[in-house]
Amino acid sequence: MLEPKLYEDDFLSTWGKPDRTSVVAGEEFTKIDLSLWRGGAFSHSHENYVIWNYELRDLQLVFDKDNQLVTWKTSKTVRELSVPLPDGPITCSRVKAD
Repeated sequence: MLEPKLYEDDFLSTWGKPDRTSVVAGEEFTKIDLSLWRGGAFSHSHENYVIWNYELRDLQLVFDKDNQLVTWKTSKTVRELSVPLPDGPITCSRVKAD
C-alpha cells in the first residue's frame, strides 16, 4: 500500500530506478491542482522535493529532504500498481496491495 513515510529505497527495491526525476520547491506546489495528489501533507516552504516518475505505472512520487514519501499522484488503484511489469516482480513487502 502506498503510504506517507515510505523511503525512496523501498521503491528502488520494488520497481527499480524511476524513469524520470525532477526537483521542485515547496512553493511551486501552490501552483498546481493538489486535489489530484494523495497522501500526507507537505510544507509550502522553501524546502525542495524530489519527484520520481514511473511512466508504465502512471505514478508520480514526491519525497522530502529525508527521502520519505510525502505525496503521490496516479490514476491506478493499489491493486493495479501491484501487478508485476515485464521488468520483474514486486519483491518489497512494504509496497503492496491491501
